[in-house]
Amino acid sequence: MEGEANGTLNPSCGSSEPPYSEELLRSLDLPGRFLFATLTLMTLIAILVFIEEAVYIYRKIPSSKSSIIIWINAAAPVISTTSCIGMWVPRSTMFTDFTAGIFFAIVIHKFLMMMIKECGGQKVLLRRFENGHFTISTGPCCCCCLCLPHVPITRQTLFWLKLGTFQFAVFRPVLIFLSIVLWTNGNYVLYNLSPKGPALWISCFIGALTLCALWAVGIMFRKVRILLKCKNIIPKFALYQFIVILNHLQTTIINIFATQKIIPCAPPLSSTARGSYISQQLLIMEMFLITVISRVVYRRKYHDLEPPECVTEEPRDKKQAPKIILNGAVVEDALPKRVSEGGHEDVKGLEAKPCEEQLRALGLFSLEEPEERPQCTGVTVPCEGKRRGRTDAFFAVTSDRTQGNGLKLSQGRFRLVIRKKFFIQKVAGHWNRLPREVITEPSLTELKKCLDNALRNRM
Repeated sequence: MEGEANGTLNPSCGSSEPPYSEELLRSLDLPGRFLFATLTLMTLIAILVFIEEAVYIYRKIPSSKSSIIIWINAAAPVISTTSCIGMWVPRSTMFTDFTAGIFFAIVIHKFLMMMIKECGGQKVLLRRFENGHFTISTGPCCCCCLCLPHVPITRQTLFWLKLGTFQFAVFRPVLIFLSIVLWTNGNYVLYNLSPKGPALWISCFIGALTLCALWAVGIMFRKVRILLKCKNIIPKFALYQFIVILNHLQTTIINIFATQKIIPCAPPLSSTARGSYISQQLLIMEMFLITVISRVVYRRKYHDLEPPECVTEEPRDKKQAPKIILNGAVVEDALPKRVSEGGHEDVKGLEAKPCEEQLRALGLFSLEEPEERPQCTGVTVPCEGKRRGRTDAFFAVTSDRTQGNGLKLSQGRFRLVIRKKFFIQKVAGHWNRLPREVITEPSLTELKKCLDNALRNRM
């Protein structure tokens, strides 16, 4: 600074190249060395925390989600590591910034895929939001365009959202590779934003691709944030947004201040080199905090969402409960109840009772005078499962060639929930062993009398 007071300028302030590591370390005083050691230690702790968290995620979370979550959690440690390398080796700043940018471009795509996976996958997400719409008037592109129409959620719209993040993960590495090629030829200068240089146009194109990728993630998050609230998607999205703001917006603002000489030079660092130096130190501290918070948020165990069929299938299961009509008498909650012909009621609470009490509960041992039976006895049990064709688990076989009686009950095949059919199977067995004269009685009164005699003889 004495040189500036005497009207002379330090050569390092006018240089566009950062100093070598030896020059930087020799210029550090005791507080500067302590700061270097502290920031390096924070980077090492962040790496160790991430490794421990990655091992935990790999062991505890299904493989379909673990790789995506590990990628997302690695964003903060990778940025912290590249910033620490750039702090120790100032001339590697361009390569460390490019490496962090490529990695975070992939993380943006991974975050979108994580939200789809947390919803159960693409097919389940389409079923959950079958009649839903995406709100595209969201940040960072169209948050003020409220007149934009709502887009229906289809396979095609999901493809375009995934394409919006995937293009950023592909084109940003390509543009960065082009920048390195131009830099080796002397045509690309990192902080030269003149319209004649390629740095300005490449930066603008990367900025447009970044906005498209962030827009796709914002559209998806706005739709699934209520559904995934139980999985803490809002804190996860907040951490992701902080990384975007700190890694891109904060760094860009500091570099603009440094280019405009608002940040003064400090030998051996020029204004632009000092701007990168300050940005790297801030990123190390910020990414360390985000790594620790991410460990708390992502390490918690979250239950999987219920399948979308659960809500709609619950009444269906109730409708498909085993039902029986025997001589017009049915039982509900272990109490006899007379219903009209063709009625159906649930049979409950009879599985643990003996056969006699089960038949008595059905009204077959009652001595009351019932109404005349208009037709033969029938048994109907709706079948569960995905069988096509016949819908009854029991059906009548009327043939004179059968032994015992002419109206046997043939048991269909059902493999699901056998315990619900156990009582009905026992009734069918007893029915098939009844003599022919009992089955052929024209009225319910005579049927009960003959049934009492038949059962008494067996006992």
